[in-house]
Amino acid sequence: MIARGDAGAEDIDQAMKLGCNWPMGITEIIDLVGVDVCANAIDAMYQMTGEERYNPSPLFGKMLAEKKLGRKTGEGFYKYENK
Repeated sequence: MIARGDAGAEDIDQAMKLGCNWPMGITEIIDLVGVDVCANAIDAMYQMTGEERYNPSPLFGKMLAEKKLGRKTGEGFYKYENK
C-alpha cells in the first residue's frame, strides 16, 4: 500500500490500532524489529514456499539500499531522534 501510494505508514498503523486493536501498527513493528530482519524473513518465506504472497515488496530493497533499517539507524518508515 505504501509502495503504490495508497496509504502512508501513519495511516496503516492507525487503521491497525483502531480496527484490529493492535498496540502498535505494522510499520512501527517493522521499524522496531528492523527492516533488514523483516526483509530477510519474508524473503526466506518466499524462497521456501514460492508463494507470490510472500514475494518481498521492492520497497524493502529500496529501504535496505538507503540504509533505512528502522530504529537502529534512526530512520525506517519513521524518523527517530538519536539519543
